[in-house]
Amino acid sequence: MFQMRKIVAVSVLVIATLGCAGLGNISSISFSDPMMQNCYLQEVENTKASKAPHRIFGYTLSMIETFDCQGTQFDEVLDAGGLARLSGLRTVLLGGNNIPELDLGILVFLKILDAPSSSIDVVRVNGATNLSVLNIDNNNLTELDISNNDRLTELRLEANALSNLDLSEKTQLFHVDLSDNNFTTINLDATKDVLLYADLQGNPLDNATKAYLQNLRDELQIARPGDDIEIVWDP
Repeated sequence: MFQMRKIVAVSVLVIATLGCAGLGNISSISFSDPMMQNCYLQEVENTKASKAPHRIFGYTLSMIETFDCQGTQFDEVLDAGGLARLSGLRTVLLGGNNIPELDLGILVFLKILDAPSSSIDVVRVNGATNLSVLNIDNNNLTELDISNNDRLTELRLEANALSNLDLSEKTQLFHVDLSDNNFTTINLDATKDVLLYADLQGNPLDNATKAYLQNLRDELQIARPGDDIEIVWDP
């Protein structure tokens, strides 16, 4: 009987320790900008409240699925040492901040990244193979690697400084906004079965590309008469 009580006591101590550890030792992740840290701690509390408010076996970092830190004007490089350690993230909302570099490439479950108007120079999402919606409009991108992001359905990159983008495997992409960049040419053939909207206005497109877009629009409107297809560019 004494031995059984001892085992039970030890088990309770272990459970209590796990519970106090919070979301996988939250102190192991810290951000230099206090606004970013506040956002993180708020997501910890949101997860504890919504996922398992009475959980006795503690929490893990992977339980955080949404990170919303929009419009706080935080100033921080986000790399694999911080936000990307939240391996369960599905949605990341970071618009209206100052993020010189954004690396979320190891977040394999990430589906939505929304980071407009955030002074981003470099973004890495190539390892986020489940990414469906990518919005990085009104930033400072000169290049972007999305070669492994073949599940993209919406791509919003307007008002950057891009001149090249490979969309050759993007067969699920139905909305693409590349307006106000530096493209002279683009190929949207891979999107033919699903494309509904493409905006190439504000780019120095060459005449061959303009003719290609005209032919593509005509082709899709004939092939899919029931769809409202809009492909626009400067004349």
